[in-house]
Amino acid sequence: MERLNGQIRSAYLNSDAAVLSKLYADSFILMPEYKPAIGSREALFSFYTDWFSSVKNTTFKKQVDKAEPYGDYLLETGTFQLQYDSGRVAARSYAGNYMIMWKRDKMGRLKIHG
Repeated sequence: MERLNGQIRSAYLNSDAAVLSKLYADSFILMPEYKPAIGSREALFSFYTDWFSSVKNTTFKKQVDKAEPYGDYLLETGTFQLQYDSGRVAARSYAGNYMIMWKRDKMGRLKIHG
């Protein structure tokens, strides 16, 4: 899980929508704030591409508080901090709580399910 979270961090800091999209399971749901739910790979890639084209992420930190296994699933909860610059206004910071439901694929690899 630490390796995967490192990939997420790197993808955010390098504006890499392709890497982030590949971390999701074949069947997934992403529920971004103030946006419709996303359940297709194309919409997911578009969401991250749009975000990364509008801002430059300068800091991305996650603190895992709990990781609880449930069969083929792993529920990860914690806190995050994201700092970004849009080039139009002063740099901004966004922090809060998060939850990721990981699911093991057929090869036993963890992928983001929701």
